[in-house]
Amino acid sequence: MKLQFKTIAIVVLATITTLLSFKVYAATPKSPKPQEWTPGCVAGVPRTWGTFRGASAQSGLAFEDSSGTIRFLTNVPSGSIVMDAGCGNGSFISLFQDRSWQLHGSDLSPTGIELARKTHPNINFFLADGQSLYAEFLDTVGPVDVVISTEVMEHVYDPRGFLRNCFALLKPGGTIVLTTPYHGYLKNLLLAATGKMDQHFTVLWDHGHIKFWSRKTLAAALEQSGFRVAKFYGAGRWPYLWKSMVLTAVASETQI
Repeated sequence: MKLQFKTIAIVVLATITTLLSFKVYAATPKSPKPQEWTPGCVAGVPRTWGTFRGASAQSGLAFEDSSGTIRFLTNVPSGSIVMDAGCGNGSFISLFQDRSWQLHGSDLSPTGIELARKTHPNINFFLADGQSLYAEFLDTVGPVDVVISTEVMEHVYDPRGFLRNCFALLKPGGTIVLTTPYHGYLKNLLLAATGKMDQHFTVLWDHGHIKFWSRKTLAAALEQSGFRVAKFYGAGRWPYLWKSMVLTAVASETQI
């Protein structure tokens, strides 16, 4: 009897919390509609997100978790080689041109790379599929100190293949900084309780998000690809209803 009462109390409390939280969630500005974006690709998947990232970055807002990403890059020393895997139009990596780093960006979108090269001529941009080994880059430039990948993991068909290629890019002990939309128990409960599942998971968005990561699953994918997870940061909205998350991880001496 006590167990049943406790279960009912938890459900009621969760429902009240969910309904109160939804007022904030519903008030959050929605992303632009897919048809308003310019087509591009990332890691072999056609997408439209790169242009959206660039537009917001140029407005000074970057994207929702930019403060967390930049925070994790504060101590990268001068002279480091930094690679943005899935760079879109290059707007994010361009924010670091004053850091005395050697900057590189890759994307599968020819239009994105063309725009990046025109807009940021001091950065090396090149076409590449993130799910294939960066062999030519490694032959000409060599391994890098840091790989950045912002809002890419939710688009790739083979995320561990992508992460293994990022591992191969890094020097032993190098760092990867990943961002992707956040999912977790409370956020999922909120979506279910408010009937927002279909809208959130964008199943009618052609070439949209195909992977939905929690902190646990993203950490597992990193560890299975040879990384040791170091730090986590949730960004946007309230704690555990985060819009996005940032994870940093360190490449081990040998890949698993």
